[in-house]
Amino acid sequence: MTEWVEIVTEKAGEKSVTQRVPKAWYENSQRVREINSYLTEEFFDVEGVTGVATTTGEEEVEGYTLSQPVVYVEDEHVDKVPSEIDGIPIKTESPKGPIVLD
Repeated sequence: MTEWVEIVTEKAGEKSVTQRVPKAWYENSQRVREINSYLTEEFFDVEGVTGVATTTGEEEVEGYTLSQPVVYVEDEHVDKVPSEIDGIPIKTESPKGPIVLD
C-alpha cells in the first residue's frame, strides 16, 4: 500500500496550497536535490563537465514520475561521473551547445 504525504506547493503570505503525493516520490525529489547540490559542488571545476540538472527518470510511483540527476559532460570525460549515488542512477548527456568561455 502506498504511503502518502501532504506537501506545500504554493505559499503566499500566511496562506498555502498543499497537495497529497506518494511519500516515495517526495523522498526521491528531496534526495535528487541533495545529490544535484553534491554533484554541482564536486564537478564545478572538473574538465569536460558543463552542468548538472534534473530530468525525469523512467520509474514512477502512483502516476508520479521519479526525478533523476543528469550531468552534462563531454563524451571523453564521462567516466569521471558516477553511474549512481545511494541507489539513484545518474544520467549523463553531451553538452547541449558550444562551450563559451568568457
